[in-house]
Amino acid sequence: MVVHYITAEDTASLPEDFFKTYFPRRYAESKKFLHARDSLLSLGAVYLLYTVLGLREDDITLSDWGKPLVKDPASSLHFNLSHSGNLVVLASDKDDVGIDIERIDPENLSVADSVFLPEEEVWMKEKPLERFHILWTLKESVMKATGLGFELEPSSFTVFPDAPGSSHIYNGKEWFSRWMLFDGYALSLTARHDFEIQVQRLSLPESEN
Repeated sequence: MVVHYITAEDTASLPEDFFKTYFPRRYAESKKFLHARDSLLSLGAVYLLYTVLGLREDDITLSDWGKPLVKDPASSLHFNLSHSGNLVVLASDKDDVGIDIERIDPENLSVADSVFLPEEEVWMKEKPLERFHILWTLKESVMKATGLGFELEPSSFTVFPDAPGSSHIYNGKEWFSRWMLFDGYALSLTARHDFEIQVQRLSLPESEN
């Protein structure tokens, strides 16, 4: 499964007219952020949706739990977004999919006791910084893929990393998860079938570089 991403710096180089035309509500909301990078990440997310999937603002709605969806009920396209640090990532599939990315940061370790099960904590202790972020992004990707978000409490299920190709049952369905580390980030994906992750930075048009 290809994961596309864009950086805040890439987004800053894009013309504002694009967002005003295709994502006017998101553009207006982005101006309310306190920090410029948060605004750029918000806009980068919708640029990915338009460029990779051909979606515009009016093509998107939210589920009861707040997960972005394609509005057309006949569409088989599913997608999910995540951002952290300087990056926004997008995954898409023909069935439910969840993605999470986190910049590896020691300050995040403080929440481990409240979200991990005992066997996950034991596995984490060998390489706590790296493995905390692997486990956390795995849990987030599951919570997002199922569409339940924090209604599915992170401490209520295990994502203890198994051999590639193994699966777990969440919310009555079978799910497959994979993770990877790159450029100081942990990235995890959960989908209804097994897959491999490929990460690809979005190429901008020459005139926008």
